[in-house]
Amino acid sequence: MARLIQTCLAAAAVFAVIVPSAVPDDVFSDQLTVVYASSRFEDRFDVYDPVVVERGLVLVNLKVRNLTRQDRTVEYRVDWRRADGLELSGISGWQTLRMSPNQEVTLRAAAQSRDAVSARITMREN
Repeated sequence: MARLIQTCLAAAAVFAVIVPSAVPDDVFSDQLTVVYASSRFEDRFDVYDPVVVERGLVLVNLKVRNLTRQDRTVEYRVDWRRADGLELSGISGWQTLRMSPNQEVTLRAAAQSRDAVSARITMREN
């Protein structure tokens, strides 16, 4: 039995090394997490100044700046979560932001359900 437990623990340790855990790039608070879909995103964009407001529904404001000298297109999706961590149905599709060089925009999103307590925003460059 001890040998079986030791083998299982060794296999789990190898698996943990081979498959890294998915860690979000920015956890602004327990209510807002931002995940970048590519490693180049952080080199080209700055995401900052989050504001999470609860007024019956959760509202999220987040600033995004194009750090490059080229026009860029950002796509983002907001997944809303309940207090137990499960995603709410009716998740938004991908939204598009077209950005000029050095342009700053404010991304705004509002939960569609009073059950939402947090948001996860996934961002990618198109």
